[in-house]
Amino acid sequence: MRVFLLLGKLLTLLFWALVLMNLFASFAKPFGLLLHATGALVLLAHALELLLFKSRLQNRPKPCLEGLQVMLFGMFHLYGLAPVVVTESEHA
Repeated sequence: MRVFLLLGKLLTLLFWALVLMNLFASFAKPFGLLLHATGALVLLAHALELLLFKSRLQNRPKPCLEGLQVMLFGMFHLYGLAPVVVTESEHA
């Protein structure tokens, strides 16, 4: 599982590098537009993930760094976090 998460983060980082390269030097006509649209959709999805898991990230030692990693890697970062254990007294 750890290798899968690391590979996912690496590929996501490569994707963001391509999106940034496309901002400064546009690729060929249909591919550049598709990359812009896909980058915008992925950014929106990561922003929604950040909003949904904000309470989980607040309990971490460095919540701003965790939020930045969620915006960069999305669910690949969230899956790597330790699960939150709910005790019986907190559940009731």
